[in-house]
Amino acid sequence: MFTGKNVVITGSTGGLGSVVVRYFLENGANVFAVYRKEKKFKQIFRDVLKNVNLYKVRADLTNEKDVQKIFKFVKRYGGVDFLINCAGGYFEGKMIFELEEDKFDEMMDLNLRTAFLCSKWALRDMIPKRNGRIVNICN
Repeated sequence: MFTGKNVVITGSTGGLGSVVVRYFLENGANVFAVYRKEKKFKQIFRDVLKNVNLYKVRADLTNEKDVQKIFKFVKRYGGVDFLINCAGGYFEGKMIFELEEDKFDEMMDLNLRTAFLCSKWALRDMIPKRNGRIVNICN
C-alpha cells in the first residue's frame, strides 16, 4: 500500500505515534521515526529495530536547525512523501486559570511550533515534486 513511500512521523514514541509508525512499517513504507529520547525509542520499538525500513531520527522539533536536518536526511532517500505530525503534549492537573504563562508557551511550542516547522521543511521538498501529504494530529 505504501511500498517505497517515505513517511516522516513526529512524536514516534508517544501512544499514537508508536501505533502510526507500526502501521506504516506493516504497509511497506520507509518510516523516518522522529524521537527525543533514545532509551524510550529502544524500549518501544525493540521488536522492529532491525526492520530495514525503519530510520531513527533523533531531534528537538522546537529547534529549526534540527528540523531542517531531518528533511535533509530524508532527501538522501528520495524526499518526503508523507508527514504525520503526532508530536505534542500538555500539562495535566491544572485548570487554564491556574496555568503559568511559561507552561502555556511550552505547550504552544510542543503542539504548534513543531507542526509549523516540520510542515515548512516538508513542503520545501513536496512542492517542487508537486506531490505529498501532511497530516496534523491534535488532541
